[in-house]
Amino acid sequence: MASQQFSLKWHSHCQHLANSFNVLRNEDEFLTDVTLCCEGKRLRAHKIILSVCSTYFRETFFENPCKHPVVIFKNVKFEDLTNIVEFM
Repeated sequence: MASQQFSLKWHSHCQHLANSFNVLRNEDEFLTDVTLCCEGKRLRAHKIILSVCSTYFRETFFENPCKHPVVIFKNVKFEDLTNIVEFM
């Protein structure tokens, strides 16, 4: 039996992936699973995205396997936190 090889190409895959993550975050198509808090405000996010982009979050979520953790930041401006999450 001869083996077959396939070549799969997806033009602009990275851009599509980035756009899809942004849609998930903005439209809540999938439930968020972490809440970030500072300055009395809340920001919902996805643990997997935060973990991929940050060793701090990866270690925090690994050490505390809660289904929906709440992370509270002191001395962090909500606008800065929002900008960081949007960048991720």
